[in-house]
Amino acid sequence: MAQKITQTIRRIGYKMLNGEKSTVKWLPSMEAGGREYTAEPKGESTSIYADGIKVYATNPNDGYDITLTLLAVIDDVSTEWLNEKKDAKGIAEYADGKEFPYFSLFIMEETSDGVGKTTIFPRCQCTARLSLAGKTSEGSSFDTQFPQYKIAASPREEDKLVRYTIAGQEEFTTVPEPITTSE
Repeated sequence: MAQKITQTIRRIGYKMLNGEKSTVKWLPSMEAGGREYTAEPKGESTSIYADGIKVYATNPNDGYDITLTLLAVIDDVSTEWLNEKKDAKGIAEYADGKEFPYFSLFIMEETSDGVGKTTIFPRCQCTARLSLAGKTSEGSSFDTQFPQYKIAASPREEDKLVRYTIAGQEEFTTVPEPITTSE
């Protein structure tokens, strides 16, 4: 698939990887729509030289460090990504030392060719709790605050898949698998 110019995020979705037969949840735009994301590659190339020439090189792929900014926090994201607990009055955070659960992240984008693309990071996990911030409004200005999630997208254990980008803007219900061809 040739690279196209990305114009805007259309939808953000996720599927929990906790062994259940859950389907992809697409976040409602008015409650938790995607504002922006960055995905920085992890893993540095290493070269070994002998007799003045490069004799060995590695290019490890340890996945991506993702920063995802959403419009607001909704209960499902807090409880499923961050192990927070929901009750009748709100959301509670506990210092129980539990590892954050794994999920697949879907980012649907519109592209300059009108086709769009959906990028799937099949094995993700939040790497930090949300930072909290707030401030007073001054005059008639509207200074918004948005939650940012720090996410590690790591290679999937069974086949080392890190990222899968598909042409189109389909709202998948499961994690699609790449079609393997024999070479």
